[in-house]
Amino acid sequence: HPALPYLLAAGILLLAWALLRPALTGEKGEREEATRPEALVQSLRRLLAYAPLRPYLLLSLLFTLAHALTTALLGLLALRAGTPEALFGLVFVLQSLGYTLGSYFAGRVPPALAFRLGPLGAALGGMGFLLPFPLLLAAPPLLGLAVALLSTHLRAVRGWLLPK
Repeated sequence: HPALPYLLAAGILLLAWALLRPALTGEKGEREEATRPEALVQSLRRLLAYAPLRPYLLLSLLFTLAHALTTALLGLLALRAGTPEALFGLVFVLQSLGYTLGSYFAGRVPPALAFRLGPLGAALGGMGFLLPFPLLLAAPPLLGLAVALLSTHLRAVRGWLLPK
């Protein structure tokens, strides 16, 4: 279904919010009280009111939506580019290799560089799937590398920005 990537992205964002909620509400008490609707609304208000997190939340939402859309359309784009069905799995193997390398090198790349080049690399990797088959093979590792670098640094920034 065409809306599936957006639903998946929204689900991932809600999951991230649910994991952040206890730190934002300052609750250390009962889990039963934290799951009440009033507590959820209160923590969402506090999350949106905490100004340092707003740019991060917007960037995370846009990044998650773009990544979900790209991943959902990956198979279709690879086949439309003329990828032989026998080599179709190679596209996903190369993307996984990019994820692995991005995760490995994330600690060695300064956050400023990751935030500047990460979205550009993800965009170039995503657009690379519009190329014909042999050139298409450069796109999955670039996309995986950019996504892993950016998501690792976004998680680190989330930890820095949370109130103590």
